Amino acid sequence: MKTNSTQLKILMFDAAYPPPVVGGKEKQVHLLANELKRQGVDVCALSYEHNGNHTQVHDNIKVYRVKNGAMATLLFLMRLIYLRVNFKILHIHTPSRIGHIMAFMGFLLGYRVVFKFPNEKMLDNLSMSAICYWRITIRVAKLLIVLEEKTQNTLISSWKVDKDKIFLASNGVEVLNNNNKIAGKTIKLLFVGRLVKQKCCSDLITACSNLNNRNIKWQLDIVGNGPLMDSLQIMTKQLGIVNKINFHGYQSDVLKYMKDADLLVLPSENEGMSNVLLEAMAIGLPIICTDVGAAKNMIGKQGEKYLTKPYDIIDLSNKIRMFSETPTLLKEYGTYLFERCKSKYSIQSSANSYIEHYQKMRLH
Repeated sequence: MKTNSTQLKILMFDAAYPPPVVGGKEKQVHLLANELKRQGVDVCALSYEHNGNHTQVHDNIKVYRVKNGAMATLLFLMRLIYLRVNFKILHIHTPSRIGHIMAFMGFLLGYRVVFKFPNEKMLDNLSMSAICYWRITIRVAKLLIVLEEKTQNTLISSWKVDKDKIFLASNGVEVLNNNNKIAGKTIKLLFVGRLVKQKCCSDLITACSNLNNRNIKWQLDIVGNGPLMDSLQIMTKQLGIVNKINFHGYQSDVLKYMKDADLLVLPSENEGMSNVLLEAMAIGLPIICTDVGAAKNMIGKQGEKYLTKPYDIIDLSNKIRMFSETPTLLKEYGTYLFERCKSKYSIQSSANSYIEHYQKMRLH
């Protein structure tokens, strides 16, 4: 589907627009920008210089960057003024303080502001200053994008936002080939994510340790970096399973680890709409994850039986054991996830939905 590129022009703001990809949020904004560009939308990005990156064009997307520092806000304002001649819609992907400031400046300059909530619980336990920022942003934005129903319901019930102002969106992914297979005698488990408290990787390590008592053969690959790396490595030594767990640190190519795995396990205490789950679904990799964020909607009815509650280590261990003891389930479940991803979560489908909302904003 090609849209009218001479009329629809989108300015994306993300504090850490790639390269490099810092996290799932950055990956999504770049995937969306690329697909919109492919479909004929005029897209450019506004971002900080970060991680030594001064790139002005990335994958055919023009990126305007400013130096992080005391003058950054003024420099962003100058860029917004300069770009206002050609762009009417400002799509903000960063929900931190600078994102709120950009929303307000964009509003004053006459942009139609789109503001995305990339994670759940963003409106929980706010300070008084944060409440003020959010109230202003919610008021000036023409469209609020959320990825799961909890945030949508909070906006409607607690912040009195009209439902028509909210777009319950889906992140997208490039759907590849179904790589699903039946596991061998040793089930290969995979964790992908930042090694921070929110991701609860320690719960997975404990659950894997419990598998030893059931004589189950397993291997766990942990892909990601973070402040808990050292403590998690110490934990594996204390549990006597250091020879069964491989820490790979940050990897730019996560796909090769997914293709080698039998089962992705994501025991997070909260998420928005996880890119890791989407990437697993896009190759038919079976998933065990916690019932947080948009996970239940993503994996659908057949996947609900493989959801677990956050911190429930025993149930997590039992679900891994079930797949180990019945490996044909992996192929059946993986195929289901692949077909579901192909029909609901392709980046093409996601971009089409965004284009429809952008077009409505342009007309009103």
